[in-house]
Amino acid sequence: MKKLLIILLSALSLTAMSQEVKKVAILDVIDKNNDVDDGLKFMLRENLSAAISNTSGYEAFNRTDISLIVEELNFQRTGLVSDQQIRKIGEMTGTQYILVTEVGKIKNDKNNIILSAKLIDVVTSKIVNNTVPEYVSTDPTIFQHSCIDLASKLLNFDIKPNDRLDSNTLSTKAYTNKIKEDSSMGNIINKNFSKHPFSIGQDKRVYFSQGNLQYNPSTNTVRFAVHQYDYINYMVTTKEWDDLLYWAPKNSSDKEEQDSPAFDWGQYPIVNGGNVPKLWRTLRPNEWEYLFIFRKNALNLFAPANINGVNGLIILPDEWNLQGSKRFKTASQMGFKEYKNPLNGSYWAVDEGSSASKNYKRNTFTIREWEQLEKSGAIFLPAAYFIILNTTIIQEDEGYPVGYYWSHHARGYHRDDCLMDFKTFCVHPILGRGLGDRAYVRLVQDIVDKK
Repeated sequence: MKKLLIILLSALSLTAMSQEVKKVAILDVIDKNNDVDDGLKFMLRENLSAAISNTSGYEAFNRTDISLIVEELNFQRTGLVSDQQIRKIGEMTGTQYILVTEVGKIKNDKNNIILSAKLIDVVTSKIVNNTVPEYVSTDPTIFQHSCIDLASKLLNFDIKPNDRLDSNTLSTKAYTNKIKEDSSMGNIINKNFSKHPFSIGQDKRVYFSQGNLQYNPSTNTVRFAVHQYDYINYMVTTKEWDDLLYWAPKNSSDKEEQDSPAFDWGQYPIVNGGNVPKLWRTLRPNEWEYLFIFRKNALNLFAPANINGVNGLIILPDEWNLQGSKRFKTASQMGFKEYKNPLNGSYWAVDEGSSASKNYKRNTFTIREWEQLEKSGAIFLPAAYFIILNTTIIQEDEGYPVGYYWSHHARGYHRDDCLMDFKTFCVHPILGRGLGDRAYVRLVQDIVDKK
């Protein structure tokens, strides 16, 4: 009996040790040239502290007495610390790790900084994990996301939906990852995004944009979301940017103008999409139809999915050959079948039921897993909100998260055939909807084949 008790106590002791919270001491930010704003360094330290403390199994230690020791060691300017000093900080704080961050600036660049970090074990004084120097934006919202991403890389965790920040100035719901600031345009570009061809008609191919369109009405500025899974939280009352947009920048009842280029959001210069007018455009209804219905192998090139907690639709490029993507379940594997509507043409659907309602979750990917798909050309359209007559905000239709995306009119189609929509159990390339509603816009760029 005693032997059994000892074994049980040992097991409980090991369990307690495995569940022990690991403390991380965050040192002052190293700024060797002292050319980075103190407020930005304070923001870096505080955001890292919050991100680490919000991670299961970790606690950030950010007390002022750490700063006093660091000041004595002249650490902030030199970045040098001996093994003995590391152990001293660990003993004083009771922490297992020390987090060291370093910042720097490139001459004449006011919008970005260089940021790197390393995690040090206080017992062995060895670097447990580190990040390569990254070029990040000093925009407060973007910088905040960069801190979260930095913590995730150091502690080897995937950013979870419940850990997301939500503020009145937040223009994207997901975190920034692998981004850069293009100082020539002053706008964020996703370096992980890779353009691949999508057929939208006989001998017609396009590239999709890196994210949904976002519009700032106060400055009349248009940009693409940083990531494909980004969308604006319409439960927040104050928003600088919108991504639920009217059918077109100009609203007109003149049927003769329904093919006018002025009705297309692509007529704007997209500040992080080349910043040139008419470089992008909206797909027409028959092009959405070709993409989903008539494209070769179409039923195996899309499916409902969930990226880091965001429901939506993945669309794959014409030449899809990513190795190791067997975990991706296609619409064909989910049982989607073609149906015909006398007014709107063909669409895909699967019988509604318990299995259909779970289709978003049948393709669930973390951000890191999604990056591998994205590099091979996968497109993701998030399903989040929809606004009816500019008054009623909805997140679900018939109990399911739904994605509504505008299309541009083409002659021969009814004026209200202006949407592509999808739910967990169906995809309608052509759907009627009132032009006074607000939906998402994902632009494309025509591929001009050289003769």
